[in-house]
Amino acid sequence: MLITAPEEETLPEYSEKRVFLAGTIDNGDSEDWQATIAGLITRPNVKIFNPRRSGWNSDASSMDVSQQIIWEQKYMNKATDVFFNILPKSTSMITLLELGQMCERKRVASRDQQKQCVVCCPREYMRFDNVFTMCAINGIPLITEFDLAVQYLNIRLNLKF
Repeated sequence: MLITAPEEETLPEYSEKRVFLAGTIDNGDSEDWQATIAGLITRPNVKIFNPRRSGWNSDASSMDVSQQIIWEQKYMNKATDVFFNILPKSTSMITLLELGQMCERKRVASRDQQKQCVVCCPREYMRFDNVFTMCAINGIPLITEFDLAVQYLNIRLNLKF
């Protein structure tokens, strides 16, 4: 099930997996990798939280931006898994902020409360060394190729707990 900003989740959480798609959007100007990954997640009854809004106006009012941030924080918190995808030619400032948040959450959360993360970041990304180091310090898998990162996520989602 795909839930795209600003939609609200209407069904109860139950025990299914919930994946938040964090990563490069560039105000809607980057490739729509979120649509690609939503089509590649093969496990049924996985909820996918997609922050990319169709028709997003990069000149949006501060109220619209605030509502978007609140939506993203809400659903990142609800997620069991967070998939970060950083595109090589983007600055991805917000993605780096969210990755930092996730690292801090992993540090302070009990093992039962920790979200599972995977980061897809190509070596060509201008801050690859920073991302690599933060992932290594925090035990977050870093995969440099999109297809392999999606395969990793699918394997993770199919694991029984």
